[in-house]
Amino acid sequence: MSKNAFETLVLLVRGFFLVFRSSPLMTIVVIMAGFLCALEPVAHLWIMKLLIDRLTKVATTGSIFELLFKASEFVSIGILMGAQFGLWIGSRLLNAIENYCSTKARYNFELHVQTEIMRKCSDLDLAFFENSANLDSLDKALRGSMMSAWNLVYILFSMINSAFTMVGYLAVLFMLHWLAPIIVIITSAPQMVSSAHFSRKHWKVFNDNSAESRLRGYLAWIMGDKNYAKEIKLFNLSDYIIERYRHFSKKIVEQELKTERLSHVVNFFLGGISSVGMIGIWTYVVAKTCLRLISVGDAYLYLGAAESSRSYLLNFFWTGGRLYEQILFLSDLFLLLDRKPDTVEGALAGMAGPGSPRSGSLLAPIKLQRGIELRNVSFRYPGSESNVLSDLSVVIPVGSTIAIVGKNGAGKSTLVKLLVRLYDAVEGEILIDGRNIKEYDLTSLRKMYSVVFQDFVTYYLTLRENIGFGDIEKVHDSAQVMWAAEKAGAAHIVDKLPLGYETYLARQYGVNEAADLSGGEWQKVALARSFMREALVVILDEPTASLDAFAESELFESLEELTRDKLSVIISHRFSTVKVAKLIIVLDEGKIVESGSHQELVEKGGLYAEMYAQQADRYK
Repeated sequence: MSKNAFETLVLLVRGFFLVFRSSPLMTIVVIMAGFLCALEPVAHLWIMKLLIDRLTKVATTGSIFELLFKASEFVSIGILMGAQFGLWIGSRLLNAIENYCSTKARYNFELHVQTEIMRKCSDLDLAFFENSANLDSLDKALRGSMMSAWNLVYILFSMINSAFTMVGYLAVLFMLHWLAPIIVIITSAPQMVSSAHFSRKHWKVFNDNSAESRLRGYLAWIMGDKNYAKEIKLFNLSDYIIERYRHFSKKIVEQELKTERLSHVVNFFLGGISSVGMIGIWTYVVAKTCLRLISVGDAYLYLGAAESSRSYLLNFFWTGGRLYEQILFLSDLFLLLDRKPDTVEGALAGMAGPGSPRSGSLLAPIKLQRGIELRNVSFRYPGSESNVLSDLSVVIPVGSTIAIVGKNGAGKSTLVKLLVRLYDAVEGEILIDGRNIKEYDLTSLRKMYSVVFQDFVTYYLTLRENIGFGDIEKVHDSAQVMWAAEKAGAAHIVDKLPLGYETYLARQYGVNEAADLSGGEWQKVALARSFMREALVVILDEPTASLDAFAESELFESLEELTRDKLSVIISHRFSTVKVAKLIIVLDEGKIVESGSHQELVEKGGLYAEMYAQQADRYK
């Protein structure tokens, strides 16, 4: 067995057990019902053979008086017709059972596969999602598994049914002559090779164009997304985006059609080989019938078995090609599911995924004694040769509020990712109460933090969930959700929502009585989410970017109360925001170039003073 054939067999077995694990009872029922249904065509052919022989005998009887003395023939004919009727009723019942169970198995399989992908995504570190090659593999697994989840169950069970029926027909042909089934198989086999070959080509077209397919899907999505609609209409981008979509679509479709044309040409000629084998069997049956070596019923039986066996065999090979194609798509799924989190470039050291710490790790402190220290910390993103942060050293004591400022691209948001351990520093170390951050259990470590990222997420779910996700264990705690909303200045949002905290913030999805929020309202919701958690460290990355002056003032009144006896880090371009911090750190090109209080830095006349002066001039 070749390596490719062995790998395909392994994938087929894994695919089958993936189906079986997702729905064991339904799988067994479908196989058993399919086996019984598969016997129906052969049984029907056999009944027809017996009926033709009986009718031939009756039709050749000399006179009506002789016919009356052969009542047993009419009884036999009645029994055969009753058997056929029972066969029809039983077949319809079994088909109904099989179709229902296979549909349920398919749904269970799709749910199981998508759940496994989601669990794998939760295990993979942030580094995985910031690499385009990894996103391609994820996209192929998602789209491939959806296609396979929809088709694999049906195709697999269809092939099993076809195999049972085909074996029955070949067994009938064996009764004619032992060479007959061999001729049918040999003359039809080339189409099996052809089906596998072109199925692989179809998969390769899909695989080679994964990036273009993602772009095509993205272009279709933005044309229907409300967040893009304003600019698309304002700048008249519709025609350009549609043309770009058509460009990628045509490229993919042309390759698919080229493969499709070639497959039809090849299969046309291979079908001719199969027809030669069939005409040989027909000639043999006709000759034996003319020589009265077999009955007319036998001739009907063998001719029907020959044609049906070829038809089922070709369908089996064609379906096998489709199954092979789905298996290739599943190979992308298995590549993703088999991937170990620590094999991803830039993955956290000593981890098998969130919540899977190395043995001997410590629980994070429930109260900070000293604070956080960065010692000579440097970092560069996976695949990059230049540092985003270089040789950072700073102490953030408990009970203090520090601010981090700098130009765009200075590395401020990257520093947040290191503090919450979404990435590990490539050099140096981060200490919490004197211990390296890597010594702590990852789940308990992240519970120490409450963070509002600059690019905070807007969940198209209920307002309660959008706030409650800050502490998932309290997502149904209405009192805590309301308290967090009040402290973030988001309580007034509820007044305009039709269902209060249970209102979906997703009008574009057609949810009844849903609502949309403005940018400032969404920022307040994100702040409320961060206040849900009783965190030791509060990190706010551009927390007031979408807030007006009044809301900003209210926010800092709440922050002063909420961060008392805690440690807080504020990243902002607004100097009205950062000037309240006890310590301001100025980053430039990934390095700390200045630090001190607002007054000290202004008097120093460095980068901070220059940036502050430029911003202050706007208000003069």
